[in-house]
Amino acid sequence: MPDIAPTPPAVLFDIDETLIHTGGSGARSWAMAFRDLHDVEADIGEHSSAGETDPQVGTATFRAVIGRDPEPAELARLYASYLRHLADD
Repeated sequence: MPDIAPTPPAVLFDIDETLIHTGGSGARSWAMAFRDLHDVEADIGEHSSAGETDPQVGTATFRAVIGRDPEPAELARLYASYLRHLADD
C-alpha cells in the first residue's frame, strides 16, 4: 500500500510578507535577475506594490525598466533567474 501524506488543514500564501519577513531576499533576487538577463538596475520597490504576485512584480518592473511589456518567454526566463537567485540568497 502506498504511503499517503495527510491532507494539511490549510495552505497559507504570504504574498505581502505579513506572516514571514524575508529580509529583502525577493528584492535582491529580482535585481540580480534583471542585471543578469538585461544588464539593467531594477528596484522592484519603485515599480510594484505590496500584495502583488511574483508575475505581477516581474511584469510591472520589466515594463518600467525595459519600456515595454515582456513577452511570455522573456517573463519565464526572468522568473526562472529570479527563483535561482532566491534559492541562493
